[in-house]
Amino acid sequence: MNLAAPPACAKCAREKEAAEALAHKQHQAQEREDAINAQHYLKVKKIQDQIDLEEKQIRLMRLQEDNETTLLQKEADLTALKAKAKAMQRNSSNSAPDSIASYSKSNSNGDEQRKQTRKTKGQSENLSKQLYSPSKSNKVPASTVQEKWERMKRSEGAVNPAIDEIMAMIGLEEVKRKILAVKSKIENAQRQGIDLTEDRMGMSLLGNPGTGQHHVSYRY
Repeated sequence: MNLAAPPACAKCAREKEAAEALAHKQHQAQEREDAINAQHYLKVKKIQDQIDLEEKQIRLMRLQEDNETTLLQKEADLTALKAKAKAMQRNSSNSAPDSIASYSKSNSNGDEQRKQTRKTKGQSENLSKQLYSPSKSNKVPASTVQEKWERMKRSEGAVNPAIDEIMAMIGLEEVKRKILAVKSKIENAQRQGIDLTEDRMGMSLLGNPGTGQHHVSYRY
């Protein structure tokens, strides 16, 4: 015997339709949210890739500049040493004949010996002054680090009276180079927002007064 199907519940049908519509809307909203997040991620990644590239180029430029500065400084030191050695050789060759002649003449005449002895002593003093004091023959070439600082002032508008005072000092090329390196490190850290409170940048000059303090120690 066939029985008729029970009549459908109108309320149940409406509730089912409402639930399906709500689920469909939620699915669409989730898809839109996922699409927005994906687009945002791609934009951020593209910008970050450009930032990384610029930072790498800056590091390469800094490295090349430091290498060029070091090379120029070594070449200047070599030129100065060659000039000093040449001056010492020339002065030694000039003073040797005079010394030999003075001792030869002293064997025949006591007065002439004293005269030549004084002459030789004066020549030795002059030689010492030439070797250990600035002169035209052993003058150190112009500081390449100072020239670099002048270029920074002209091209970048750098202003620092303390660095000006240090650059005006004679010698201390390694100290001057390190000061510019520290300055560049601080400026680069400020641009990138890097904290340098833990870094030690003190330095001490070693040497007796008047010697030029050619040795320097650094702490970072």
